[in-house]
Amino acid sequence: MSGDRKSGRSSLRDAAETPPEIDEMLGGRAKEAAKPRPSLFRKKPRKAQSGAERKSGGAPARKPLSQARFAVIGIVFVSVMGASLLRFADMAAERRDDVEPAYATGLVDAEKAADLAEKLAEASEDGAPEPRRPLRAPIIDRNGAALARDVVTYDLYLDREAFAFPEDLSEAAEMVAAAFPGRLGEADVKAKLKATRSPLLAWSLTAREAQRAHDLGVPGLYLTPSYDRYYPVGAAAAHVLGHVDFGGVGRSGVEGALDARLKADPETPLQLTLDMRMQRATRSALLDAMARTEAIAAAGVVMSAATGEVLALVSLPDFDPHHRPPSPTTAAEQESSPLFHRAAIGLYELGSIVKTVTWALALETGAATMADAFPPMPPLTFGDHTIEADKRNEGVSFPMAFARSSNRIAAELALLSGRPAQRRLFERLGLSEALPLELGKARLSAPPRSRERWRDVDTAVAGFGYRVEMTPVHIAAAVASLSNGGERVRPTLLRRAPEEALGPRERVVSAETSRRLRELLRLTVTDGTGRRADAPGLRVGGKTGTADKAVRGGYDETRAVASFVAAFPIERPELIVMVMLDEPKVEVDGEIRGWASLTAAPAARDVITAVAPLAGVATAPDPALQAAAPEAW
Repeated sequence: MSGDRKSGRSSLRDAAETPPEIDEMLGGRAKEAAKPRPSLFRKKPRKAQSGAERKSGGAPARKPLSQARFAVIGIVFVSVMGASLLRFADMAAERRDDVEPAYATGLVDAEKAADLAEKLAEASEDGAPEPRRPLRAPIIDRNGAALARDVVTYDLYLDREAFAFPEDLSEAAEMVAAAFPGRLGEADVKAKLKATRSPLLAWSLTAREAQRAHDLGVPGLYLTPSYDRYYPVGAAAAHVLGHVDFGGVGRSGVEGALDARLKADPETPLQLTLDMRMQRATRSALLDAMARTEAIAAAGVVMSAATGEVLALVSLPDFDPHHRPPSPTTAAEQESSPLFHRAAIGLYELGSIVKTVTWALALETGAATMADAFPPMPPLTFGDHTIEADKRNEGVSFPMAFARSSNRIAAELALLSGRPAQRRLFERLGLSEALPLELGKARLSAPPRSRERWRDVDTAVAGFGYRVEMTPVHIAAAVASLSNGGERVRPTLLRRAPEEALGPRERVVSAETSRRLRELLRLTVTDGTGRRADAPGLRVGGKTGTADKAVRGGYDETRAVASFVAAFPIERPELIVMVMLDEPKVEVDGEIRGWASLTAAPAARDVITAVAPLAGVATAPDPALQAAAPEAW
């Protein structure tokens, strides 16, 4: 190690150290005591002393020098030392401004490190790694809170050509491995040294770990500064942010979708629409709901009804972004993996939530009106598939059929509206296209059957949410478009200027249809299946959905996906909340059920009451809006 070791230590301590919490999250082991090391330089055995040496205190007998010879040697010595000091002063003056700040800590020799990096870049054929990544821009939430940023870390290299004897190189490998127990193995270090001249032994060392390596005093041991990605919010936004690979390339989430932007302008933070206060509140409510219902997974979305800005996007289980679990290798592993983004990538048959589209379609096409009522209907049969009659809803009105979630009437309305109209509304709402979210891997939610093979039975069951798959974000955006006055919103995670956020305003349904649908959503919460989602003073409207999970050859009635979508305040929605629980379980009359009315609706209420004050939504309705309250049926 070149340079004064003492000055190296003090300058490192004077430098900005990695904060303890970052040191811990990046895998630092700063508190581990370095093991005592053997000397890398062996002492030569002493020769037997003569009698003269013993009399003189151990020093060998020397012949006295003449004064003239002593004077000549002194003059030569002073001259050489003076010239050397002048040369060193000139070199220091020349290099003072050239030393890169990263090397000014005394950890490494700047010239040797630069030479090493150049050799590593040219040595890819012998297995040496490429130089580490450049700086990336920070990511912040809508309020400026840090979500992701780069921190300085260090990569550790060992140059075997710094050792004249194999035994010294072997001893150095032992010392380095001993300094990082559990992270470096002695055999692994020796194997790397055998394979290449200057192997990369460890990367992403914190400042404290780098100091530990520096203090070993091993010649040929070099530390080069690099950057590592640090996520201050931990698991809370792991699925949204994604990750960066070893070479500095974004591979998932926002890091992957906006990789070019983050590398092109590293000085300007990338601002997202997320509000971390709402993100944490939504996550906390969903964790409670999972524990209460024993659900295996959950997802949550909070969205602006006017702009489509995603304020919270949660997928559970989640993970620590600094210690990512292994990637799944099979479809079954992917579905259960904490890396799987259930809110934005998972495709589900969501059941009765899709009735919001069916009832809006019936109103828009004139297939039915708010004043209609339905007589008792027989079962609807298509070959070997039968949609049973709903005896609970015989003779029910159009609004109450929605509030009580009748599958049989939903099928009837879908058939009356017709497949072409159903397909067009699905397309206008974005339910048949890739999710336009800045996550890089959003998938299509198009029906599994091609349009040529779409049959009447498919149209009928799609009316109540079967055989059409979508993500929770898809349905949240669709309900936002249907309830905000009928103008489509496209979900986004990228914060834009106010004049850019809305984008082109495309009408999907008339303002009158949108108003009537809001009345239906409110009725569901006051008198229908969504009563447990009502939040006092917030006038919530919404819709439940319970769908049996598809299995090979049919559906498993013992496992269900339960969901609830809400809009509030319902007279003029500001926020959309979508909650999904995978395989929730509640006991009803001694039987285990997964009904959304008992599982997802209460979870949605918890999210609503937590995020409403953060969004500035009043808990008491404006008196002027009370006059526009939904009609009573």
